[in-house]
Amino acid sequence: RLIADPLGLSPACRWGDKWGVAGGLIASPDDYERILLLITSRGLSGDGRRILPSYIFPLMERDHIGNAVRKEQPEAAEMMKGYGIGLWCESLLPDGSCPIISSPGAFGTLPRIDRVRDLAILLMVKSRLPRVLDDWRAIIQALTLAADG
Repeated sequence: RLIADPLGLSPACRWGDKWGVAGGLIASPDDYERILLLITSRGLSGDGRRILPSYIFPLMERDHIGNAVRKEQPEAAEMMKGYGIGLWCESLLPDGSCPIISSPGAFGTLPRIDRVRDLAILLMVKSRLPRVLDDWRAIIQALTLAADG
């Protein structure tokens, strides 16, 4: 309620039966967009209200695995450089911060924030991640090139 109510999330936005890394949140595209924009704005709602403290974002968006050995990771994680708190680091700076973060979902959702370009991307499909991964990579590349243009 502390996040859902101020963001105006629908009653249908809830934690699913598959609690955990994959399948934890059930959300409409509109609800998911509001959550993504909350993270993009480092804790501010669409109307400018502070919902989450700004100090948590540099802590979340930092690699916490370092040189740890990765075992049995999903294919989508192969391109990731590190892992923060609840998100993947697609790129890493020397200080360990992650200027590009994402969280590919096994059930068809890919939120991505590129802080360098001030670009947020939300891709949602009714499919499984392995089936759409190459298409997603191509879409992200096209949108990133368009943002640079």
